[in-house]
Amino acid sequence: MEGVHADLLGDLSQSVSSFQEDLEAMGMDNKVLTVIFSEFGRKVVQNGSQGTDHGTLSSMFLIGKGVEGGVVGNNVELSDLDNLGAPNPEQIQYDYREVFSTVLQDWLGANDNSLQSTFLSPDYYQNRPALINPNNLVPASCYVTPQPPVTCACIQVKVVLQGFYNTVTKKMHTQLLGANQLPVSQPYSAAPFNYAGTESVTAWPDGTVDWLLLELRPANNLGQVTARKAVLLREDGMVMSPDGTPGVSFDGVNDGLYHLAVLHRSHLGIVSAEPIPTESPSFLYDFSNGPGQAMGEDQLKLIGQVWALRAGDADHNNLINNQDYNRWKQAQGQPAGYDAYDLNADGQIDEQDQLLWRGNRSKLGQLK
Repeated sequence: MEGVHADLLGDLSQSVSSFQEDLEAMGMDNKVLTVIFSEFGRKVVQNGSQGTDHGTLSSMFLIGKGVEGGVVGNNVELSDLDNLGAPNPEQIQYDYREVFSTVLQDWLGANDNSLQSTFLSPDYYQNRPALINPNNLVPASCYVTPQPPVTCACIQVKVVLQGFYNTVTKKMHTQLLGANQLPVSQPYSAAPFNYAGTESVTAWPDGTVDWLLLELRPANNLGQVTARKAVLLREDGMVMSPDGTPGVSFDGVNDGLYHLAVLHRSHLGIVSAEPIPTESPSFLYDFSNGPGQAMGEDQLKLIGQVWALRAGDADHNNLINNQDYNRWKQAQGQPAGYDAYDLNADGQIDEQDQLLWRGNRSKLGQLK
């Protein structure tokens, strides 16, 4: 065989041979498995540089003492091509993910759950080719579940509450703080929140509006809560810790993809439309920036030029309906302290709260 392609294959062969010789010299040749894979596949026809161009199918090589030697599968029929000169993709015999699943379990000892979470479709791990020598197979009793690294989800968050927002000042009011009605300890310990956090305030940061409850939820299971944190909301919409430090930090969280949920005692909860990055303390997720920042249809309400959480879910069931109205009706006319039915937090349960509820009734949240 001659040409550029032949030269490249010769370089590969020599490199792998040298690597294997080095492993043997170090006494590690029985511990290392080499997998060679061309992610592009190849064409049969020649390209302009005297090689074969990117195509559909290719070969994979497994090299090492632990490999069951030989050829797995049959040669492709080079006369059966697609219209671009590559082998007809219907000739595929093994998906590369099937090979990787064999390596992960039979050589590295990953358990079935690990294969399922990695490849998602059972097509890639239920019919794995036998590629590892039986004497080198990891026994099922030794399978392990890899543990993801523990990290800190640290981000900046901006949120606006409809009931508190003033379109003239373009800020949320701080009447609860001025009236000394804010609880010094987080207020989400009762049902349905049932949050057991111990966050509390020693000295109120300037511009404090109210408490929020934030949650991290896995991107593949929004019904599951991975971490929770009670935080303070500042008049400009920025979230801060009880000591006034901007942002929120979820410590001890496994690395992964998470959506951010925002809960408030009188507003409809929301969840971020996109996963948030972990360990990005300068990253800002701004829910007030547009309706698409929250997952689901019509979850945010436009107030002036900002998008805000909808006021009215005072019974915290992720639905603004007549139950909220009935409870408001029972408390109407009474002075409010720190009451969820005082939707605008002005110290009175009155017609202004009812108007907020009416503008949002029948709205259903995304959270469960």
